[in-house]
Parts: sequence; structure tokens; C-alpha cells
Amino acid sequence: MTLVVFGLVLAVGSVVDAAFSQLPFATPDPVRLFVTIAIEVALMTWWVMPAITRRLAPWIYPQRSTT
Repeated sequence: MTLVVFGLVLAVGSVVDAAFSQLPFATPDPVRLFVTIAIEVALMTWWVMPAITRRLAPWIYPQRSTT
């Protein structure tokens, strides 16, 4: 999970920095950070975590054996 978040932080941070560098005015760092975090939280909530949970479901929710 840590590697997934790390990769997402690097990717989203790079995209946000590139997008904000194209603006004709300077953007404060807290604004860039807010946008980066908002995008990362949305991606983690609606895309990344559901996919990871589906893949790890057998491990997270093991079948109980009846003996």
C-alpha cells in the first residue's frame, strides 16, 4: 500500500506542478498542495482502494472452513 501511495504522490504531484507552471501567474505552495491532496484522495477513494480491495479480498476476507 505504501508503494501505491508513494507512486500516486509522485505522479499527481508532477502533473499538478506541470499544470500550475503553465499558468500566467504565480500560485502559492499551499494551493498546489491542496489541489494535489484533493486529487490523490479522490483517486484513492474511488479508484485505487476499490481495485486493491478486490484483488486482496481473498486475503482480507478469508473463507471460514466448516468442520
